[in-house]
Formats: sequence, structure tokens, C-alpha cells
Amino acid sequence: MKHILLFIIFIILFKLSLLFTPLSEGLWSISTIFAIIWVIFLVYLLFQLKNLEIKRNSKLLIFLGFLIFVFITYQGWSNLHSIQKSNYDLKVEASIINNKIDLRNDIYNILLNSLNKFNKSASKQTLKDVFLKNTEFADKNSNYPIIKSKNTNLVIFASDVSNDIISLIGIDTTGIGNLTGFKNFNNSGEGYIQYKATLTLGGISYERQN
Repeated sequence: MKHILLFIIFIILFKLSLLFTPLSEGLWSISTIFAIIWVIFLVYLLFQLKNLEIKRNSKLLIFLGFLIFVFITYQGWSNLHSIQKSNYDLKVEASIINNKIDLRNDIYNILLNSLNKFNKSASKQTLKDVFLKNTEFADKNSNYPIIKSKNTNLVIFASDVSNDIISLIGIDTTGIGNLTGFKNFNNSGEGYIQYKATLTLGGISYERQN
């Protein structure tokens, strides 16, 4: 009866070790804690095995069964975490792609809005006047003002603001660009994706800088 109870506890611990496996919990996830307890309990059961009143060959078979069970369990955990990591990597990649699209759209729309306002203006205003009047800044008085963005992972600088030219530099702080050692604009990071968009009276031009 005692050994049956121990085996039931063994199965319960094993099941609990598989219930909680999100990668976001890190190394010491709930599943990891239960798995450690399960391994300790398994070792205890193996020590109990020598006290069972059964033939030596039977003990050997039970021991081999335990080893096979451990191997299958390890493979299951390994495959599960591999699948989770793949899903996590796919989500990160999708997020980076979405951020790149958002970044291009944001800097384009900012400049397009200024160009439309300039073309519709009846008074003699420069591109600079129109841009400063119709753009919302997070820190307007800095050397390179940052334009407010709904996406907190994107940073958009007004790098050049003159009467005839407006240049914006957008950085995606979650995506790594072509060069990992690339120094991002205004010491805002290293290796991140960076675009530059320039508005002149002739239109808007794009340049990917990293």
C-alpha cells in the first residue's frame, strides 16, 4: 500500500511539472520547481526499490523502466520548450516587422501632414513653420526634438529642421538592423533598425540607415 501511494505521488508531481511551462517565467518557473521536486522524489523511490521484497531481476527491470520513463519525460520537456521557444521567436519576429511598418508609416505621415498643410497654406510660411506648428513633440527645446509616438518602442527625432528641408530619423528600439555595431542617432542605442526620411518641396524620400 505504501509503495502504491508513493507511485501515485510520483505521478501527481510529474503531471504538475508539465502544467506550467511558459518561457516568460524564466529559469525558476513553477514547472521547474515541480520538476526538481519530482526528480528528488524519483531518486527517493529508487532508493526505496532496494528494500522491496522482490527478485533481483525484477528490481533491475523496474530500474530500467524508471530510466526509460525519465528519458521519455526529458524528451517531452525538451520538445515542449523547443516548441515554446519557436513560438516566442516567431512572435518577436512578427513584432519587429510590425514595428518597422509602423515606423515607416509614422515618419511618412508626419512629413506628409506637414507637406499638405504647407500646400494648403495661404500665407507665406516655410516648411519649418508648418512643421513646428503641426507636430507634437515630447521635448521641443532639445537639439534634436523627439516626436511623440503611440508606439513606445519607436523613437523619432527631428534631425534637421530648416526652411526648405525637414529630416526625421526613426529608430526601432526592439529590432536589430543589418549592422549590430551601428551607432544609432543621438547616442540612442547601438545596432537598432534606423530609417531617415526627408521632406523637401519636391516630396518625401526614404533611406534605411541600418
